[in-house]
Amino acid sequence: MKHLFRFLTKLVLVLTIFCVVLFLWAYFVEPHQVKLEKTAVGVTILPEETRGVRICAFSDTHLGFGFGASNLADAGETIMAEKPDLIVFLGDLYDNYAACPEDEREEEAVIAALSALSAPMGKYAVLGNHDYTRSVQKDIDRILTAGGFTVLYDETVDLPEYGIRLFGAKDRIYGRSDPDAFQKHAGYYNIVLSHEPDVFDEMHGVDLMLAGHTHGGQIRVPFLGTMVGSRYGENYVSGLYDAHGGQVYVTRGLGMTILKLRFLCPPEISVLTVGKNG
Repeated sequence: MKHLFRFLTKLVLVLTIFCVVLFLWAYFVEPHQVKLEKTAVGVTILPEETRGVRICAFSDTHLGFGFGASNLADAGETIMAEKPDLIVFLGDLYDNYAACPEDEREEEAVIAALSALSAPMGKYAVLGNHDYTRSVQKDIDRILTAGGFTVLYDETVDLPEYGIRLFGAKDRIYGRSDPDAFQKHAGYYNIVLSHEPDVFDEMHGVDLMLAGHTHGGQIRVPFLGTMVGSRYGENYVSGLYDAHGGQVYVTRGLGMTILKLRFLCPPEISVLTVGKNG
């Protein structure tokens, strides 16, 4: 019995240490290991002027919750090093702007970090569900606009010189987006920006949707899958999917919510090259 007791005691001790190490990794290390995910979106039918366009997407910064203006500035440097043609932000700028103390909002620094981004095709953004919490939509819009982003609310922007029609969807949860507001243009490559990826199933004729919201699950456990679920983020969680005759790409985002943890799901900046297979 003594040998069994000693064995069990050692086993519990080892498992405890193992769990502590995993927690420390998920809290202190992985949230800061931003991965640059480069994806080639291979398409056979595409306007010639669209081929090779590089789109940089970032999302879910959740400022004020383990991610600050300095982190945003660092991410911006990574984005600019990729020389993107188009930059898009996919929602949830702050985790809870209304509850964030003024000194932690760092608005001037956030605006400066956003302003440092530039791309020949422009900078566009859509709002996420956290951007509506406690009626802060106008504040988030103001900050993004001051940072040089055009915020779209079920609105279309045509970029004829690039053969692209860009549609920015309202947030599905609180913004009450209207999927029917999107209208496919047969002569263009139709890109939709949406915070929640499952909106893809409600739209018709989308060539490529870019979305965030899910954080890729944020915490992924082997054999069990994602631990942090999200409404309208169940069908498409992370990466590139082919469906409904089009494609949807879901970025894992840069920040966190609910728990200041990431495990086997590092933060991401996405660079998509349209019309090339490698």
